[in-house]
Amino acid sequence: MRSIEWTPDGADSFNEIVEYYGISAGENIARNIFNKINKEIELLAMEEIKTKVSPEVKDIGINDIYQLSINLWIVYYKISEENKRVKILLVLDGRRNIERILISKVIDNKL
Repeated sequence: MRSIEWTPDGADSFNEIVEYYGISAGENIARNIFNKINKEIELLAMEEIKTKVSPEVKDIGINDIYQLSINLWIVYYKISEENKRVKILLVLDGRRNIERILISKVIDNKL
């Protein structure tokens, strides 16, 4: 099993999504979204889960950032070279301008 590690940006972006839905749709919906995303992220700990390189960052030459799509949300993560750790980089709403956000994170050395 791999361990799951959250970067500050990963945790902040996930919290922003949950807080947004808490305000706009109510606490029950926010809790359901939190649980759904968390459950899917926990599955990344299993080494046999297939991973998908993020096409948005692959287009700019980065081949070690993966993505997990969960309904409207996309989790961006890295897997350590020894395959023992998953580092959650960002959790984004897929309806946002993903390419712009990812490129700004790359420029800021946060991915």
